[in-house]
Amino acid sequence: PGGPPGGFAIIGAGAVLAASTQGPVSAVVLMLELTRRLDTLMVPAILAIGVAVFVARMFEYRSIYSGRIHLGRSAAGRASGEREADGFIAVSSSARFPELLRALLRGTAKAEPVYVVNETGKLVGEVLPDCVREPPPETLPLETATAADFAFTVPPVLTSDDDKAARDKFATARNHALPLIDGETGVLVGVRRQPNGTAVR
Repeated sequence: PGGPPGGFAIIGAGAVLAASTQGPVSAVVLMLELTRRLDTLMVPAILAIGVAVFVARMFEYRSIYSGRIHLGRSAAGRASGEREADGFIAVSSSARFPELLRALLRGTAKAEPVYVVNETGKLVGEVLPDCVREPPPETLPLETATAADFAFTVPPVLTSDDDKAARDKFATARNHALPLIDGETGVLVGVRRQPNGTAVR
């Protein structure tokens, strides 16, 4: 009672920031630094931030930052889980180096290409074992590298391409298999191999 009306906005902003980032201490520090008016409202702000973080964790334990990574891994999991039998392996662009190594081992054992997809299932590129054996300097240290750091672009075959267009793309490719992309959505749907030119979906 008797507090400034603007204080409610500051407390609410701190609570939203803490709940969305799952960082209560950083939210208090940011609100102190940005407003310079939280000194007198410290107790109500800490209570509001604590309750907001508790309620947010009851519904979703991930923050807005880790939520995007989770979405990317889910999209890659759907792509690889549904279509791994169709001749390729898909990993998330946010997959860490050990996950990428496991995917490459599976791909090498089955002679299947390993593709990197983003959170919407669109192709980022392909990863070859040579790129992982001798990583480029920009990917070091490997503890912080992701699958997107090792992916190189490949010319995809669109579902709408005819046989001549596919042959032209294989002429410039250095691989016997190219990713098959849905022409409308840009989503990775399969792989097309050179010998018989049949599309796998």
